[in-house]
Amino acid sequence: MIESIATPNSIKDTITKLLALASSPNENEARAALLKARELMAKHKLRQTDVERSDTAKVIDRLTRITCTKIINAWVTRLSVIIAENYCCKSYYNRMKRAKKVTIGLIGLEDDIDICERIIEYAFDCVVSECRRIRRQHRNDCAPSTIRQIENAYGYGFCEGVKQA
Repeated sequence: MIESIATPNSIKDTITKLLALASSPNENEARAALLKARELMAKHKLRQTDVERSDTAKVIDRLTRITCTKIINAWVTRLSVIIAENYCCKSYYNRMKRAKKVTIGLIGLEDDIDICERIIEYAFDCVVSECRRIRRQHRNDCAPSTIRQIENAYGYGFCEGVKQA
């Protein structure tokens, strides 16, 4: 028996056809098609968004509200890259000429960017609130540069935790 070698595109086409068949008025046929589509998606580690054909999908380039420098919040660019990779987006930083501050930007499909931006902003707010607590805790017994190092260490540790999760 000769096995056919399935290409990723043919698998996606098959899954797309099965998902279309899943809307059949025949309940048994629809259920069987949906189960087979889910099985193939699990086997090939595909999500529904990977197999849906969307001619209206639009790639967007958007700057977030998050800014950082190499000294303050140096971990932010790392955090944005880790989160963006998990939400089908690309992260970058935008810096004006001769400026020290950079703004985090995202490129991806509109729906993906909306979700990714919310997740990055939430994670950023979590780390910043913990950094404020660290600053209050150590303001009387540490130099400002030491506090900044502790805050950045916490931020990088948070990034590693997100990456591992």
